[in-house]
Amino acid sequence: MGDSIPRLGDYLTILTDYHANGSYERLRENVTLLDAPEYAVMIRTTNFENDDFVDGLKYINEHAYQFLAKSKVHPGDILMNKIANPGSVYRMPDLGRPVSLAMNLFLLRTDETRLHQAYAYYWMKANEAYVKGFACGAATATITKKAVRELEIPIPPLSVQRRVAAVLMAYDDLIANGKQRIRKLVTIARTDYRERLRCATGPVSSKSVLETPYWEFISENVSPYEGTKRYFATADIEKLTIQGAGIEYSFPDKPSRAQKQPIAFSVWFARMKDTYKIAWYTDLNSKEAEASMLSSGFAGFQAKRRCYFPLLFLTISSEEFHVKKDLFCTGATQMSLTNEGLARIQVAVPNEETVTQLGDKTLPLLDQVLVLQLQIQNLRRTRDLLLPRLLSGQVAIDVSKLEGAAA
Repeated sequence: MGDSIPRLGDYLTILTDYHANGSYERLRENVTLLDAPEYAVMIRTTNFENDDFVDGLKYINEHAYQFLAKSKVHPGDILMNKIANPGSVYRMPDLGRPVSLAMNLFLLRTDETRLHQAYAYYWMKANEAYVKGFACGAATATITKKAVRELEIPIPPLSVQRRVAAVLMAYDDLIANGKQRIRKLVTIARTDYRERLRCATGPVSSKSVLETPYWEFISENVSPYEGTKRYFATADIEKLTIQGAGIEYSFPDKPSRAQKQPIAFSVWFARMKDTYKIAWYTDLNSKEAEASMLSSGFAGFQAKRRCYFPLLFLTISSEEFHVKKDLFCTGATQMSLTNEGLARIQVAVPNEETVTQLGDKTLPLLDQVLVLQLQIQNLRRTRDLLLPRLLSGQVAIDVSKLEGAAA
């Protein structure tokens, strides 16, 4: 990048962090992280990495929020990792409540009369490798405020910045709306699941997860295949969604961990302790299942009948199951659930009438979730393809078309 390109620092109104509010001692005296909902959210890198702004939040009281006056976060602000993958950038969503900046993040805010903030974010996202190149340090890599200020960023006319930002934000709005609808549908399904267990027409027994009459453990590994299949590691999956792109492999070239073959009406969970990663398949995405492979770090079950699938999915993806999973994890370096530990997990087993009623009610909801997930994946791919082309001026898009799609 040439010397003629402006430096980011000349267009910032705020570049701050948590420690700008005072000494370590003063911060300890005035700020306490809380697990229960309180006045303000303390936003952390992990919220962005896990795409979790609902369940995985930490909070602070109003006194702490006001004490941290120099690092209050507004919707649309740019956040950047200082350490642990320094230079990674995020755009703050609107959580509908006060938000404060946690440690290990920078807060950036631009002078929007000269540099549109969303445009600046998307440019840094598209050029993240360049931004990360400013990190330094042998043991622990970090990026400094000075380095952030000296980032060179091309600045087209403000009208162009706004157009580019509008297009990309329209995609992000569609993605956010899809996620919100998914959360609502899953909540409805889980509520129905718990209510039917509570009001089951017959007795609800407790059995090992390996011994229920409604599903069976998948012990077979991937069989030889022609062409390629797409391998998904545990890192490619976040919560209930496949986020990563995966990698195509022929059978002879696939990695040793590419062992598990997803099939229709199967549910897979990551065996590692303190992880929540679920891959799941119905007849709607059975073609994707057949063309995929999962890591041996997953364990899977297949429903014996279509109408049994919701019970399987809602059991394996429940918080209760994962609490038990973590309880029985073993291992010296990386704790994980063995098949022996899996056999010790007890799950609720209602009678068939209850299971069938649950299936009839909630399978359409889960199918809607899968459709939305596929739509979100397509939106992400399109946005990511457009991002560098829009920033370079190679592509022009009519924003009104995206606004119509979002309506």
